[in-house]
Amino acid sequence: MNALEESPERRILVLGLENAGKSTILSQVTSANCHNHDVKPTEGFNVTCLHNGETSLNIWEVGGRERFRKYWVNFLQDTDLLVFVVDAADTHNLSLAVTEVKRLLGDDRMAKVPILVLANKQDKVGALIPSDVADALDLNSIPPSSHKVRVLGTQTPPGAIERHPSIAEVENMLLLMCDK
Repeated sequence: MNALEESPERRILVLGLENAGKSTILSQVTSANCHNHDVKPTEGFNVTCLHNGETSLNIWEVGGRERFRKYWVNFLQDTDLLVFVVDAADTHNLSLAVTEVKRLLGDDRMAKVPILVLANKQDKVGALIPSDVADALDLNSIPPSSHKVRVLGTQTPPGAIERHPSIAEVENMLLLMCDK
């Protein structure tokens, strides 16, 4: 068995509109500590790695501002898991999130790629629960034979000393959904 077979790599692409919380979630997933106050919006893209024994997850996060969204398609190739982060408390931008998700899933390179939607900011007043975010994004219309789809509620409260249990759930789901 060669080194690549011993240590498989998976490519995760993390997208979402600006201020959805992508960077904060990833910061907490890849760190044992909770440091929300240091996270800055992504300008362009960031790559981080999460190791779990035998598997390395290369996590590509691309900025969500309009000027960066047009480049999202350049990152789709060889994606093993698409993570789409939604600010569940920002219902005004949900229609734009729907448009972006449909555009991404319409790309042939995303065929059969599992999708993890994070309904973030569950701690905010008026945030949609994960099932309502799934309905708003019309995820139930995606045939299971096309994509494995999961939706998780997450929160990364400002000033938290420890990471919220939902972040550990995200970490577990990343590993589970990338397991081939």
